[in-house]
Amino acid sequence: RQVQAPAPVAAPMARPAASYDRIARWGERTMSSDQAVVLPLRDQALKYTDLFRFVSEQADVRIRYDERNASIKSKVVSAIGPKVVAKSDLLAWFQDACTFDSLVAAPFGPADRGEWVVMDLADPKVSQVAQTVNENDLPELAGRSGMYVTCILSLPEGLDTSRVRNALSQNATRTAGLGRVNDFDKTTNVVMVTDFASVVANMRRMIDEMAIHLYEQSQR
Repeated sequence: RQVQAPAPVAAPMARPAASYDRIARWGERTMSSDQAVVLPLRDQALKYTDLFRFVSEQADVRIRYDERNASIKSKVVSAIGPKVVAKSDLLAWFQDACTFDSLVAAPFGPADRGEWVVMDLADPKVSQVAQTVNENDLPELAGRSGMYVTCILSLPEGLDTSRVRNALSQNATRTAGLGRVNDFDKTTNVVMVTDFASVVANMRRMIDEMAIHLYEQSQR
């Protein structure tokens, strides 16, 4: 009589240590205690062209923009509350402030050139200025709505990458097709995402929450 072989035992799921670590660091930023900068935001609104000049002088960068752009010429910045920011955080604040008004500010060209460009959010050239970041740096970028990035996101074992891509795509920025999620094949277990840092960070968090949920379910 034929003896039936025992069913294979599934290997225990490894603890997703990287996922636990990223969530523990969520929203934390490493800031240097350097010189404070007083933003030129007084009782009246500040024109963006004047803000460009201020940031250029304080951060020692060259800012390029199209002075014929009616959208930039007409926009102003208004704020109530503390008007002081660390000098090392000035460009990050500037990027996020621009995105609030449907503008994108991004480094342009080699880093040692110190050149930035500002354009409309819907400008197709925005896709040319994505900065590549590591997925482990995303917790610090959780609130960075003005930083346009590309990142490779690793996935938990056993997930269908095409389904993950479809799920993440629902949360991507739809303006001018700026949010993009691409998978490769089922063997790579990664997806490549291009979008604003806050969006990509949220995608990374959703994947990490999923990995932790699957692991903790397997331990019960």
